[in-house]
Amino acid sequence: MVKRSLSLLATLVTAGALASHASCIALLCYEDEPCAGEVGGGDAASTTGTGVTSTDATSVTTGAGGTGGAGGESCNADTTTDPLNCGACGVDCGGGSCTAGLCTEAVLDLFPDATTSLGSVHVLADGATVLVPASASCGGDDPCIYAVPTTFDGDMAPIGIAETPNLVGMWGRGPLKSYFTPQSRPTILSCDASDCVQLPSGSSGSYNGSAAVLDKLFVLQASTSNLLAFDLTPQGVVTGAATLFYTLENYGSDGPHRMFREGASDFLIFTSYGPGGCFYRENANVVPDLVAECDASLPAPQGPVDLAVNAAGEAFVLSSAGGSAYAFDGSGLVEVSGVAVVPPIAADDRFVYARSADSANDGLVILDKSTGVQLTKLLGEPISSIDASHPDYVFFTPLSGDPNRLFRWRKPPP
Repeated sequence: MVKRSLSLLATLVTAGALASHASCIALLCYEDEPCAGEVGGGDAASTTGTGVTSTDATSVTTGAGGTGGAGGESCNADTTTDPLNCGACGVDCGGGSCTAGLCTEAVLDLFPDATTSLGSVHVLADGATVLVPASASCGGDDPCIYAVPTTFDGDMAPIGIAETPNLVGMWGRGPLKSYFTPQSRPTILSCDASDCVQLPSGSSGSYNGSAAVLDKLFVLQASTSNLLAFDLTPQGVVTGAATLFYTLENYGSDGPHRMFREGASDFLIFTSYGPGGCFYRENANVVPDLVAECDASLPAPQGPVDLAVNAAGEAFVLSSAGGSAYAFDGSGLVEVSGVAVVPPIAADDRFVYARSADSANDGLVILDKSTGVQLTKLLGEPISSIDASHPDYVFFTPLSGDPNRLFRWRKPPP
């Protein structure tokens, strides 16, 4: 029985907007699942169309000769165009340019001498390292997980830290390790900035989304209705055999999919995939082997296809037909914006990030999560993965064109 459900009217793009994208590399097509796809300068006290304000020397976001930054220091710079003081003093675009007080994206060509496909980008909990799987090997025959500093420059070479049995997979984040679940493989990799430890083969099935809570790693088992729990060592490495923790009430068309921890709480937020799927919020600090009841659903016949949860525990989903992003308000899913987007999706304390649904005007769309207003659009190319968990930067990868590239965007000052 559905515990709480809210059907909302939404302007949805057609399923063809998703199906037209053949690549499944980073939109993460899982077992028995369809592929998901996988600002102006101004004088004092003038407001631009993007919400960036150019004022005198007392504002956080200033024009020529302004102040700003963490200490309100003067930088004697035009913060509408200076890439070292973009939008406020001390806001460094890190290789991008500054236009009307907003940074443009910086790029790192990870493999300039080869054509290499990338999996999903992921930032470790310490915020210092980006991990990304790539088809380029690091000594063996399998793909490899590579590490680069979050402060990379354009000439930095990635470091291969461990092989993975599949390029495509999902990331889960814990305080000590991050966890990579390769698609269609019965294993989990526990990773830090220098190495990954692979759970010994012999585990049953394969896994989708994961989240570390307390001393356990919770994972959604592919092509089942099961949420499983593994023990973690004090070092955060997955160990032992899985135990059944929850059975999902609604399987959806293609089973359990994404999962995140709800901020710093003991709750898990997860979805089952596609039409008939549900949004779930369940306590991880309970007696196991319970039924996880559906907390919210999307307007029929749609279901969740992608999920993002920010550091505060606010959750956002996209439907299986794209369209508006939705936010969970405690009792249902409410529309964030009328701007049409498709997976992937990410979120932080101010913005929701997703790929544009307009294939003729593609790119990374950045929406104010409170107002639904589009702040800007980056890159102008299809996006395959996004990580917005870093306090200062968003990292993303392209779906087409030169697939070697890793992009970084400096978030604007508050």
